[in-house]
Amino acid sequence: MAWFLLILGGLFEVGFTTALRFVEGFRNLPWT
Repeated sequence: MAWFLLILGGLFEVGFTTALRFVEGFRNLPWT
């Protein structure tokens, strides 16, 4: 269970940072 939570936390962190970069890049597009 501990390993599952550790892996889940790692995936969530990677997904969250990727989502933040995507939103930041989308917000900074010239035509928006």
